[in-house]
Amino acid sequence: MLTFAIVSIFVTGGLAAGFLTGLLGIGGGAVMVPILYHSFLSWGWEPRVAVSTAIATSLSVMIFSGAKTTWEYRRQGLIDWGLLRWVVLGSIAGTASGAHLMLAADERTIRLGFGLLMWLLALLTIAPVYPLSRVAQEAPERRATYFAVGILAGLLAAMFGVGGGAILVPALVLLARVSIHKAIASSAAAIVFSALLSTSDYVYQGWSSHSIETGTLGWIFLPAMLILGVASLISVPYGTKLALRMAPQNLKYGLATLQAGIGIKIIFFG
Repeated sequence: MLTFAIVSIFVTGGLAAGFLTGLLGIGGGAVMVPILYHSFLSWGWEPRVAVSTAIATSLSVMIFSGAKTTWEYRRQGLIDWGLLRWVVLGSIAGTASGAHLMLAADERTIRLGFGLLMWLLALLTIAPVYPLSRVAQEAPERRATYFAVGILAGLLAAMFGVGGGAILVPALVLLARVSIHKAIASSAAAIVFSALLSTSDYVYQGWSSHSIETGTLGWIFLPAMLILGVASLISVPYGTKLALRMAPQNLKYGLATLQAGIGIKIIFFG
């Protein structure tokens, strides 16, 4: 199944995912999930098995790319560990439900939901940051906001394999009034925890499935995980270096453009 062409596609996808994780803190699942899904379909896998394995495998890769990105931003002092603590606690609660909801839904519903999510996030990313709330002023309210954002990020990460960064970055900027560079850095760190939890859940649930294909650990396709993971580690530093050089507004437009494009691809082209 792993032809030279497929391996090349996985390597390219891993490089792109790692670069985007470093640049935008989004995990790269929006790139990896479609690549994996269509590759599995071309091998004759059932659509339900293909989409579940694609999402689980994508999440497993984010453990590596997220850890590498966290290390790069930590060296720059951009990770807010107080923020991260509450976001991670929230993501644990959200992740517990996300995988179960994804596995209970049909493949078409998942694709439509994923596409609409990307469009919503694109709008949120470029929306003006009005003083909608004073959450940035009081520590208890700030913690509650971080926790709520973490719940939503963990839920969406487990359901759609996007690592949670696609919701964390715009939510932290819009609701918690965090600078986009700090939001990207903290999001990348949170990805490690949410991806680890989601991956563990998919492995556990996969043991009891009779639809698992050869080469998988639970719902994770190990050959793809290794290829994508190694490639993503190579490209992460380049993404972080570019992000640190870019103006905040340019980062926002770059993230919104990517989200909108992915939404179009998923909804209209599968």
